[in-house]
Amino acid sequence: MIFTALEISETNVVLVVSKMTGKSAEIVHTENIVRTQGGLSDSLSRIPSSYRHGTLVIPRGMALLREFQIPSGTLEEIIQMVRFQMERDFPLDADQIRSSFAIGKEENGKVSVQVAAVPNDVLDPLLEELEKGGFQVDAVTVSTFGLARLVSSEPEPVMIIGQSGQQAEILISQKGSFSVTRTAPIPEGSDLEKSVKVEIDRSVLAFQARSKGSDVGKIIMPTEWASLGLNGTMTLKNGISWDLGMASAVGVCLAGKGGVPNLLKPPVVEKKFHLKKEHRIAIIAVVLLSGIFFLTQKLVSDRETELADLRLELKQIKPKVIHLKRMDSNLKLARTWQKEGRFPWGELLKAMSQTSVSAEKLYLVSATFEESGSVTVTGKVRDRNAYATFRKELEALPYLRNVEPGPLIPRGEGSYQNDFSVKAVLIRITK
Repeated sequence: MIFTALEISETNVVLVVSKMTGKSAEIVHTENIVRTQGGLSDSLSRIPSSYRHGTLVIPRGMALLREFQIPSGTLEEIIQMVRFQMERDFPLDADQIRSSFAIGKEENGKVSVQVAAVPNDVLDPLLEELEKGGFQVDAVTVSTFGLARLVSSEPEPVMIIGQSGQQAEILISQKGSFSVTRTAPIPEGSDLEKSVKVEIDRSVLAFQARSKGSDVGKIIMPTEWASLGLNGTMTLKNGISWDLGMASAVGVCLAGKGGVPNLLKPPVVEKKFHLKKEHRIAIIAVVLLSGIFFLTQKLVSDRETELADLRLELKQIKPKVIHLKRMDSNLKLARTWQKEGRFPWGELLKAMSQTSVSAEKLYLVSATFEESGSVTVTGKVRDRNAYATFRKELEALPYLRNVEPGPLIPRGEGSYQNDFSVKAVLIRITK
């Protein structure tokens, strides 16, 4: 099976074509075409017609990328939470972008979600030009996901550098999560490694700050094919050219169809009807009743009144059955409440509203409660003393344990100078 990835930057058109060979893949064709004044159509005309369809790869510099940590849940719940986070954190409205996301590793009841979006005014003209040039776009993704796929098997934090035209992309990935992702310009005619060294150092420092001192175990700059270290999962056919600008497209080919988020078709919940035991019982009951009905119609006409009475009785019994089921459910809930106790959510909210710290000094933004009893409180604070007082009063509450205050994060604007978050566990109250 042939898989094609086409990456278009402001200066170059990069094409990578792979072919599945058993359990591995082989790169069978590559192109790195410098865009001329003739426009994109002129560059596309140099691509063999058999390769003019596949996945369009958008460079990191043209896209918006965010990673969210959200509670675990069903796909439908995750989609709703991602939409909510995008409305808060993205600078453009939902109808102004094409977006999709990838679900990362789940840990401690949280799941990491990498969200990518490209503005319509960037993507739509590009799709129109590709259509005019005879290239059929099956999917659209962002180069970062291709680079991430190249290092997805690395157990420790790893940095990989890609290139899109005159921009380098720097990605630090840790167990499938985007810890750091940024771009750096490459001056024309300059040495790539020297021009991005400062950004590499900054990225490492940023990662260390976010990961509480963890270091980047490996830095991959795949100027040569062997530097990717794909260990046979993908090979380069003899005589095929290679350069750094092809790395992200190779990662997309390695992931294959459906392996990276598709901005044209974001994740959706497919509503499927599953025939449950109750449905089968209901169907059997209907069939039996219908058979009896038609049989009695043929045999004894005077049973019509009796059948009508039976239907009325069934209709009268149905509300009673529903009521009994609801009562049974409430009884089970009551037993669980009595046995396991309850969480003092209300007492906590009341206590937080009655701390000695005034609203002028500390402002609560949110309180997130989970079924396990854990709670996360976030807010803004004017100074460290107010934060320390608030934290001590939380620690003194009798129904809280494992109070873990997070660091103060400078805001850089407004009267509240810092953001903060505090995590704790509520103790159940039993009777």
